[in-house]
Amino acid sequence: MTKSIWPLVLMHMTEDALVNPLILDGYIKIAQGKEFLVSPTADIITTILYLMVGLLLRTKRKKLEREIVSKSTTTVIVKV
Repeated sequence: MTKSIWPLVLMHMTEDALVNPLILDGYIKIAQGKEFLVSPTADIITTILYLMVGLLLRTKRKKLEREIVSKSTTTVIVKV
């Protein structure tokens, strides 16, 4: 896990590069009244998708951090 904002920036750039030209050039038509779902400027579907991916990555990162901490705090008892 990167602990960086750059993956988010890359995801946003990818969405802008792929979806926006299709919509703006007229290859994809958005039904009236549904713009808030799949709009090139503010869409709910991509926002929810990014939120789910972000939460999944955060959960994995937290789990890895807990495993690393538990391994580093494990003490070895040596019998003398």
